Amino acid sequence: MRIVNKAIKNQVQKQAEQIQLKDIELHVSRSYDGVRLDKFITSILKDNSKKNIKGFQNINIPNHGFMQSVARKKKILLNGAPQNVLSTRVSAFDKITIPQSLFQPLTNSDDPVATNVPKIKKTLKMTPDKIKEVRSWVIFKNSEVIVINKPYGLAVQGGTKQNEYLDGMLEALRFDYEEDPKLVHRLDKDTSGVLVLARNVEGARRMSRWISEKDLGLKKMYWAIVAGKPKPSTGRIKMFLEKVQGSSGEKVYSRDTLQGDAKIALTEYKLIDNAGDYLSWLVMYPITGRLHQLRVNCSTGLGCDIIGDYKYGVGCPDSLKNMIVTSRRVKMHLHARSIVLPYTEDGKNIIVKAEVSPHMAETMKEFGFDEKRGDKMA
Repeated sequence: MRIVNKAIKNQVQKQAEQIQLKDIELHVSRSYDGVRLDKFITSILKDNSKKNIKGFQNINIPNHGFMQSVARKKKILLNGAPQNVLSTRVSAFDKITIPQSLFQPLTNSDDPVATNVPKIKKTLKMTPDKIKEVRSWVIFKNSEVIVINKPYGLAVQGGTKQNEYLDGMLEALRFDYEEDPKLVHRLDKDTSGVLVLARNVEGARRMSRWISEKDLGLKKMYWAIVAGKPKPSTGRIKMFLEKVQGSSGEKVYSRDTLQGDAKIALTEYKLIDNAGDYLSWLVMYPITGRLHQLRVNCSTGLGCDIIGDYKYGVGCPDSLKNMIVTSRRVKMHLHARSIVLPYTEDGKNIIVKAEVSPHMAETMKEFGFDEKRGDKMA
């Protein structure tokens, strides 16, 4: 029995090895002498794809961020040695080795959009009134992207407890296009505001590049109303956050160092206005995009819980409950106020702004917080 099991094991292992993706060797010609490593790889992949060379048909051209992550794993070799500095200049006759995972063929479910797009989704049945409502969320639209003002309480993706979710409503946002727009980033269910959808491959690629290459000018601005008053009133929060899967879902924890699966999280913030020392209105600019980043930045980094955040804070201190106009359970006061889309080839940036949710607008009115003052912080 042991011999049979060993034989089967060897056969399975051999079959697995046969279907494993092989590394690809690229040789630098004289015409590429002195070119950056990342530019060389991108250029060769594009050229091979255009020529329809076997193995390179319909491939995904990797953006800089993804290529950098592959390089950090020591999977890009320069003359046999791992190379994680993509700005390195290649020389004629160099040999570059890359994994096929760097340019996996595109499918309908994994266009060059953010990797959080689900592979299988269920389109919800919508009444004409519901379709009209979904379309009313649109605050900007061009040939590549659609920007919506996501309502508070709407999940972006479906789950066992979700009857309504944005990903199931995207058919309503096709307009004159044949395919549904695709998600390129997320907002938490209880976070309202600006959310960008890609209408086609061009829009997906552009957004993917903007998100991964920070120097291109994509900028998101959030408003948060928090308990307490941060000190200092302006600054940068740097934390190491680790995502942990628990029985009640994913939760993020602050770590002292980049231990385990912890990743660096950076956010800049400014105090816009405050009501004494018990309530503050902040503008926040996330530099990185970690799960629940701003919520943990506020609760742990600043010691000021976002009002209505029961996952990382108390929701609402007793001292504020009589002052906040709300239902029995306080809703979260975190809003993606605006985004800068750096269409630099057109000579100007496009700034898209989303109106705040009714419950947050009520709180701002109650405490005399002027929206115009907040927008000046952008």
